[in-house]
Amino acid sequence: MGAVGGFGGTTRLARLVGRTHAAKLLLRGRAVDAETALSIGLVHAVVDSERVVEEVMAWLADILPNSPLAVQLTWKALHRGLDMPLDAAAQLGADLVRAMSGITETGPA
Repeated sequence: MGAVGGFGGTTRLARLVGRTHAAKLLLRGRAVDAETALSIGLVHAVVDSERVVEEVMAWLADILPNSPLAVQLTWKALHRGLDMPLDAAAQLGADLVRAMSGITETGPA
């Protein structure tokens, strides 16, 4: 090991894979094989290197038909919300829903 993860990485890892898995990964300082990464939720898929582009294109084919604004706001809620207390994240979600529907707190935009 010999170092401490900085810039919030240790906390983000714990939020992603859970405290127990994060502790194992961080304190042992070892590489993680693909199957372990998949089983603990560190990655969402494991594919052969020859199929990476095909898998990415399939993933994008699921996302691209959706509203670009909805995708953008969902991404924002997901990433910003993880770093907030639950009540603040819920408020962010409500604000983003209003933004998506063009409604302000005082009525239609």
